Amino acid sequence: YFEVNNVLSKPTYFIVYIISGVMSNIIFLLISSQFPDYTVSAGASGAIYGLAGALIVILLIKRNYYWLIIYLAIFIFFYVYTINPRINYISHLFGFISGITSYLFCIFIYQHIIASDKNKISYFWCKHEYNIRKER
Repeated sequence: YFEVNNVLSKPTYFIVYIISGVMSNIIFLLISSQFPDYTVSAGASGAIYGLAGALIVILLIKRNYYWLIIYLAIFIFFYVYTINPRINYISHLFGFISGITSYLFCIFIYQHIIASDKNKISYFWCKHEYNIRKER
């Protein structure tokens, strides 16, 4: 459960990573005027927190509450630890939220569009989502 690239398919990983990174920085830009201390923001931490959000969704779907509690404790620790005027914690929070929503979007796409196509392309796009459906 600790390697995201083994749980998510490559396209899903890419989608969650890009959407989380872009959305966390866009939201930060929109609200950064409220925080005059924040003038510069760089890095991929919003995208990394987005991948953490996707893992939380996976653990909820699989009902693996033991690891879910551990991941949430780690997330809360790192989020609280990064609340610092010099660290862009707003991007971390919205990256996490964007990761959850973008992964749910990937599941929605798989279940409503790709699931009707029973070939290797659908499995390539949604490796984990295919396993979720198969387990039910």
